[in-house]
Amino acid sequence: MKTLPKILLTGGLALSISSCETFTDGYNVSPNVPQNAPTDQLMTALLVSQGFVFSSELSRISAILTGQLTGSNRQYLALNSYLTDANDYDSPWENAYHLVGKQARLVQDRAGKEGNDWSRGIAQVVEAHTMGMATALWGDIPYSQAFDDVRFPAPAFDPQRKVYTLVQSQLDSGIRNLNGQGIALGVRDIFYGGDRTKWIAAARTLKARYYLHTGDYPAALEQARQGINANQDLRMPYAGTAKGLDMNPYFDFLTLSRPGDISAQGTHAVSLLQIRNNPRTDEIARARYFYALTPASANPNTGAKGFFAGDTDFPLITFEENQLILAEACLRTNQFAEALSALNTVRNYHQTNEYTSFGKPRYDAYQTADFEAGQLLNQAGSLREEALLKEILTEKYLSLIGQVEAFNDVRRARTLSGKRNVIGVLVKNSTAPGLPQRLLIPQSEINTNRSVDKNALPGLFDPTPVNQ
Repeated sequence: MKTLPKILLTGGLALSISSCETFTDGYNVSPNVPQNAPTDQLMTALLVSQGFVFSSELSRISAILTGQLTGSNRQYLALNSYLTDANDYDSPWENAYHLVGKQARLVQDRAGKEGNDWSRGIAQVVEAHTMGMATALWGDIPYSQAFDDVRFPAPAFDPQRKVYTLVQSQLDSGIRNLNGQGIALGVRDIFYGGDRTKWIAAARTLKARYYLHTGDYPAALEQARQGINANQDLRMPYAGTAKGLDMNPYFDFLTLSRPGDISAQGTHAVSLLQIRNNPRTDEIARARYFYALTPASANPNTGAKGFFAGDTDFPLITFEENQLILAEACLRTNQFAEALSALNTVRNYHQTNEYTSFGKPRYDAYQTADFEAGQLLNQAGSLREEALLKEILTEKYLSLIGQVEAFNDVRRARTLSGKRNVIGVLVKNSTAPGLPQRLLIPQSEINTNRSVDKNALPGLFDPTPVNQ
């Protein structure tokens, strides 16, 4: 049975995974993460915190804004129509900075003093992963001054492209340290059991992800070719035995804390899964893995072996994502055959992964001819490259249901001719100018950080700088 270390129960986690993740003041010396704890225990606390941050509130918000879930009640009903304010993002912001970012710096400092390059490298990868997510969602954010409260009590907001540059540099440092000297973490590493090779591969996939965000397709391609393989997914482990401790936050929210607040009724993802069957594809098993569907309703599948079940490990970085980054980067660098091969690799993988618990998925290999004008995947008669790009991005959208990265892709990706919203995610509010483009700067940051320009706060529909 999957279990998390006891530190999870005793204080490695300073957050609730119920509907309202709240915090108290006093982050510099947290009683939940003792400053004199051994480095390996601090690492476990860091990884647990990272896993919860990525699999809880930010994922729910992203899935609603991306058309993979539907807000059905209370504040989530408002969010479903894009009615939201800065207060809604206080907890996710503080989770990212204080639960993960600050603790990652603490581990790096401790490991550096001990000469433990491996632990330092892992903490650097975790920090880069979290700050990369934060800048993708919020745009300009504090980073270069963010974790030194003494010198920078009001940390400046760095331009988004600078943040991405700093994230890439941090990942490079993490890879160097993981190739250095150290002490294996073993079970204290709840993701990879101290396997440095897997951590390096994960760092490469993250580099590819963030190069894709900034439109550097040759660099994304180079890194994806060194990224994780089919047995190297980075997933947050959940045993599903204790509310708020080792239970998948989606399950906790959907079935225990706030039942009825989120459904899948009318979502773009459900619609796609119901219309994509063709002579080479059978989406029924995948649809059942993610959703409980009846003729009258659609809900997240919280049942046994479903994606939203209490004991389903939550994906943070996956083989599918890496291969689909590879596919898109190949296509955008004029390598059609390799792009199609990477897409077919993912399709083949689907025939033996978790979908098989819900039927016999069929994802036969696509052929070049399928993308020619008037053929199976190009009925509109567009360029074959455009048809393949749409299929790659649609496959990624469906492979990453419930994850933040799907929201990043929907906002980022354009056709080769520059058209936005490649896969046609529906705008949920007829009065909105389009799809949401970012999360709002939290009210807590506006109130406490004098570096915030209160006269130039970006709105929900203002693209972040890299998506202009």
